[in-house]
Amino acid sequence: MSDDTAEILRRVWARRRDDVLARVDAIDAALADGRDDADREEGRRQAHMLAGSAGTFGFPVASEVARALERALEAARPPDDEQRAQAQRLRAILEGEPQT
Repeated sequence: MSDDTAEILRRVWARRRDDVLARVDAIDAALADGRDDADREEGRRQAHMLAGSAGTFGFPVASEVARALERALEAARPPDDEQRAQAQRLRAILEGEPQT
């Protein structure tokens, strides 16, 4: 990746970062105890979008984690500590710098 391309990626990420982290907030909310099906579906939808876009922003591992969370939220079982830990990992990755 050229220096110009890397700089463009950093600028785009700076503009989109808050929106992306808001998606993680929706996933966190979906994994909270006592959430209804609508909350879980919204979390699944946000995880799906992150799985598709995080790699574009330079976060390929975040795409994998988001995909795993999407699958977990599709399941009819209650959220567990592993899913919550994955959501924390997703946030930590996305709060870092993109790979260029």
